[in-house]
Parts: sequence; structure tokens; C-alpha cells
Amino acid sequence: MAFFGFGLGSNMRLLTLAVQNAVSPRMIGVATASATFTRQMGGTIGTAVFLSLLCAQAPLRIGESMRQLAPTAAFHNALQDPANSD
Repeated sequence: MAFFGFGLGSNMRLLTLAVQNAVSPRMIGVATASATFTRQMGGTIGTAVFLSLLCAQAPLRIGESMRQLAPTAAFHNALQDPANSD
């Protein structure tokens, strides 16, 4: 995740500079604002999609894990004394 964040963060300045160099000096502000708005919308949509997938999968996985672990002795020992759970 850190590698992805570092790579993406490094590219953001380059993309903004490329957008600014692609337009006339009169339009630099508009181009920069448009690029920033698009980047923000992409981040918002990406976050919404990721969290939707996470929230859809988490209950299923938690339920499945509980069904597998609940009958075990280690689970019952951890319920009795969480400090001694392994």
C-alpha cells in the first residue's frame, strides 16, 4: 500500500504539470482546476467502490470464520480467559 501510495503521489505533480503545459497561459487555472476535480471525483468513486465491496464481503467472511472457529476448544478457552489465548 505504501508503494502504491508513493507511486501515485509522485505522479500527481507530474500530471498537473503536464496539464498546465498542454494549455495556453490564459487557461492554466481552468485546466488545473479541472484536473484536480477529476482526480478528486476518481478518488471518491474509487473509495465508494472499495468500501462497498468490503462491506459486502466482510459479513460473509466473518460468519464463515465464526462457524469454523466456534466449535474448537481454543475458541472456548479464549472466551474463558482472553489473556491465555494462543
